[in-house]
Amino acid sequence: MTYQFFQKHAAASLAAVIFFCFTSFHTVAQQATSALTGIYVLDGNRGTFRDANIRDYDFVDGFAWRYSWREMEPSQGIYDFKPLTHIVTRLAAIDKKFSWIIMPDLPRYLSQDRQISTYIAGGTLRPLPWDPELLERYRAFLTAAANHRIADPKAGGRPVRLRDHSAFALFHPTFPGTPGGAIRDEGEVSVSSVPGFTREQLIEGNILPVMNMTKALFPNQVTFVSLWPIHDGNRRQALWEDIEAAISRYSKTGLWMDNLAANRPCPNCSNYRGFPEKSWAQHLANTNGLLTGFQMLGSWDRPFNINHVPKLRFGQPTDGIEYGMQAFNAQYFEVYVWDIDNPAWHSELRQYHQQLHQ
Repeated sequence: MTYQFFQKHAAASLAAVIFFCFTSFHTVAQQATSALTGIYVLDGNRGTFRDANIRDYDFVDGFAWRYSWREMEPSQGIYDFKPLTHIVTRLAAIDKKFSWIIMPDLPRYLSQDRQISTYIAGGTLRPLPWDPELLERYRAFLTAAANHRIADPKAGGRPVRLRDHSAFALFHPTFPGTPGGAIRDEGEVSVSSVPGFTREQLIEGNILPVMNMTKALFPNQVTFVSLWPIHDGNRRQALWEDIEAAISRYSKTGLWMDNLAANRPCPNCSNYRGFPEKSWAQHLANTNGLLTGFQMLGSWDRPFNINHVPKLRFGQPTDGIEYGMQAFNAQYFEVYVWDIDNPAWHSELRQYHQQLHQ
């Protein structure tokens, strides 16, 4: 196998080189959403409602917040949006954008409701992704969230609906009932192994209903979909290709993965190797007009998973960002707070931030 290595450019010429690489692929649609994308700090498990990683650096566009449907609907029809209000209020006060990643944990009552069809995967009882009652409950939750009112400084301090809030920029829906809540295989549990699976059932019965409700309820936000290059038994065309074609019908929509990384062969080497490789993540390399976003695989400054170390060794976050921009024309990056806080990387992070908003 032949690997492609990228040459890290000197800081003096970095801005000019990135500008050429980025604008070569930059579309009108991407320019229209550039104010909503950029560099976002990823949350952690500390603080009030996971707020400890909020930062006000000039090169940071916003904050990516991971919070689940289960946490906001502790019992059927009873919603707790205090965490949502807290985070959006904090970000609006410092003029930073809000990116909401709905985590896959579903309300416990769903698996106990006899109206909802379930299956067992990985030892866990889950609702079937295309169960109509499941999707109706999800719609009710998203509707309540979209209409929840939060004070907006840019609206004179008056409460506005979340969907209209000036701080709310990006939305990552979960696809309830799918393995891991995303369009990916989760360990030994594949999407195609869900009982009753067909491509039509998955796309028409789950993905499109979720996309339709998401775009109707959050029309002002960019929607990012966690899609991986998944397959089923059909060898004529990959499953992910049909899914990508269905998602590409929607405007202000992108594909997202949480595995962006880059390493270098030695501490002082200027060349680096990026991940995921284009030959594997081909669904991101030709995305039919869709945006592309990434969460970093891990932290370069403070690796927390030994399995991540080989793909991060001797590198830095701007290697990952440059690779994402050049290989996949990515416009959105979720970066771990330890890398954001490292002053040695602030200058280059600032340069990339500027290029993302050209």
